Amino acid sequence: MNKHKSLTTPFIDAGKRRRMRGLASVEFAIGIMVMIFMMLIVAEVGRLLYQYNILSQSVRNGARYASSEVLTGAGALDVPGVTAETQQLVVFGQIGGGDTQLPGFATGNVTVNAAFPSGLAKPYVTVAAAYDYAPLFASIPNFWAAGDFDFGFTLNSAITMRAVRSS
Repeated sequence: MNKHKSLTTPFIDAGKRRRMRGLASVEFAIGIMVMIFMMLIVAEVGRLLYQYNILSQSVRNGARYASSEVLTGAGALDVPGVTAETQQLVVFGQIGGGDTQLPGFATGNVTVNAAFPSGLAKPYVTVAAAYDYAPLFASIPNFWAAGDFDFGFTLNSAITMRAVRSS
């Protein structure tokens, strides 16, 4: 006699078939929720990397501009003269204003410093920016205590370049 009756019998009784269909629906419901959650995480990480890339490219462009404009004809540093233009270049992508490259990014988040490091004859310019990153789901309600879970954090980027006299 065959011990594995289910392998030899092609038909499954109706009650067992209904239970199996119900189980497949439950598995699908759980699986689709996990898949959607994973897709949202991947999208959020992609958005984070995209915004950090924009921030670091903007800071690099600002440092390049400041390093070419900070030296005066006499070889002195003119940091106040280039700070406002550098901040505009980092935040707006152009001098003179416009739309910000990142939502909520302001010129106050950008610092410009230049100095002659000790023992070196050439000055260096440092441009730094801090951007408050806010995820798409910035906060999740906390039902057990006061306040929400906040997932926002600060992205920082800083570039140092040697100042050169522009021609």
